Amino acid sequence: MKKVPLLLAVSLAANAVLLGVYFTRSPAARARPGPPVDSMPTKAVRVGGGRNLRTPPATPERVTALLKEPINTSEAKDLMARMRAAGFPEELLRATAQTRLVAQYQARSAEILGANQPVPPFWDTEASYGTDPAQQAALLKLNRQMTDAMKDLLGPDYAMSGLSDEARATYQRTYGDIPPEKILQIQEIMQDAYLKQMTEIYDKTVGGYNVWLPEDSARLAAIEQERRAAIVAALTPEELERYDMRASNAAAGLRNQLMAFEPTEDEFRALFRLQQAFEEKFPSSAGVSLNPDAIRERVIAEQQLRDDMAAALSPDRAAYYRIATEGGASAVARIVSRLDLPMSTVAQVMTVQREIQAQANGVRTDPTLSPEARNQALAALQQQANARVASHIGANGLAAY
Repeated sequence: MKKVPLLLAVSLAANAVLLGVYFTRSPAARARPGPPVDSMPTKAVRVGGGRNLRTPPATPERVTALLKEPINTSEAKDLMARMRAAGFPEELLRATAQTRLVAQYQARSAEILGANQPVPPFWDTEASYGTDPAQQAALLKLNRQMTDAMKDLLGPDYAMSGLSDEARATYQRTYGDIPPEKILQIQEIMQDAYLKQMTEIYDKTVGGYNVWLPEDSARLAAIEQERRAAIVAALTPEELERYDMRASNAAAGLRNQLMAFEPTEDEFRALFRLQQAFEEKFPSSAGVSLNPDAIRERVIAEQQLRDDMAAALSPDRAAYYRIATEGGASAVARIVSRLDLPMSTVAQVMTVQREIQAQANGVRTDPTLSPEARNQALAALQQQANARVASHIGANGLAAY
């Protein structure tokens, strides 16, 4: 089986299981060991948390059996009842019971990861050292079981109670003030959509790279439509807008585009609504080649979007918006941020770029210049541009620019 990189931990960063398990546990509980490794069979497999669990290699039949066997919550519930009766604090008994479930999760995930084929020779052109798609799909199904087990043990809002300040800030940035039960619902929708992608699309790889055919892209688009419809159904229009302004691709792209512009909240809201309307009309189509007419239509629409965004701003802010969002402005903004310079520096650099480019175009189209004179004039303009840019961002910034 061809391999793809292990995407599970990163792609499911918002997964309620992983956040709930980690952030609701006290530091002492996080450090609590699982089952004694010496009592387990003999094959070391690296799993989450940086520990080695010893498991035998799992066959596909064994993986199937693992996923059919539900995670046992009865022992953890009994432990919670006995600790509660003994007067232990609620936080401690929650953390202890969670640890029991996590031990089961880790043991099963270790067995799934034990299904790796022997390490391929380094000269194998299709070799990869990540987890193969079948294992990723199995781990995602195991995550679903863990979610259900945690709900059974601690209630449907388990992941939202007892969060650390850091975790609460993460949720706030992503979801705003959406009710906790709806946040969990969105997370489950995202997990289900991701599982479908993993099992039906992302296992089609060659040498660790996705090779998508038109039907694969069409299926991905259908999955995205299903995911979006489920989220729309779960939220009120006001909740949906608050969520989209924080977590949607449109919002992420717009924040990157507006880095140098530094919008106010009201400006971002106005520009976001225009950006979202554009992306609903022209959805991204990964792996799909657009025909010339479709490309032309999109380019015209993008220019109209830029004009509409400028029109949504005050005249002085509109002028600044056009400068701060020119081609290359985001890259300059990252350099400026790296150098801890004010974002107004971006407009200064972009103004230099625009003026020098206009002069260079004049030199290139001047019929009175010989080729040698034209090259000398362009070289002089380049030196002038470097000096002016360096005056704003320094020699270090110029090198990066």
